[in-house]
Amino acid sequence: MEVRGLSVKLGGSYVLEDVSFDIVEGLNLVLGPNGAGKTTLLRALAGIYKPAKGHVDMRGEIGYMPAEFADAYMPVIDVLLAGGGRSPGRYLAWLKAVGLEGFENRIFSELSTGQKRLVLLAKALAEGEVVLLDEPTANLDPAHKALIMGVLQRVKKLKTLVVATHDLDLVNIADNVILLKGGSAIQIRPEELNDEILSAVYGVPILVVKADGRKLFLPRYDV
Repeated sequence: MEVRGLSVKLGGSYVLEDVSFDIVEGLNLVLGPNGAGKTTLLRALAGIYKPAKGHVDMRGEIGYMPAEFADAYMPVIDVLLAGGGRSPGRYLAWLKAVGLEGFENRIFSELSTGQKRLVLLAKALAEGEVVLLDEPTANLDPAHKALIMGVLQRVKKLKTLVVATHDLDLVNIADNVILLKGGSAIQIRPEELNDEILSAVYGVPILVVKADGRKLFLPRYDV
């Protein structure tokens, strides 16, 4: 799967311009500062935004989990089935896979933030072979973040994942990284990410250190 020369225009201005990269099997991580175009890229991949130029070659059904969602007062099963067109059993199987077996009759708006994200993750996984996830670990406590990261690590062997995020911890389970800045993109292997590259992308010094077999990313704050 590939993206070639992709340009997306919103409100008369280009948000993405001449972006090209490959999507590999496993977990593809999209990183970049606020306003870099991460959400715009996912929406273009999902077909929500039509490219002004270029093309997206995506094979297979697409599941999409947005970063923001309506806090609906409705049973979880109705949230899962909304607009999906798949059998209830397919959704319930993925609800079980993310650790929420038996939650189908719970009211969605009464769940915790972490549980809501897991419901929407189950929905996206049920609906696509290529799964686009926008900020799946945002605003979660460590337990729910660890749970979602564990699900992603297991599922990436079965699905092709494209994850847009500010959460640099996800580099530790990524197979491919796309860096966005100023409307352009650079594709890089996770092991190639270093202090210099990340500091340039985010515009703040970021120290990369190794601990307990994984990378930690430490921004330097001026206080």
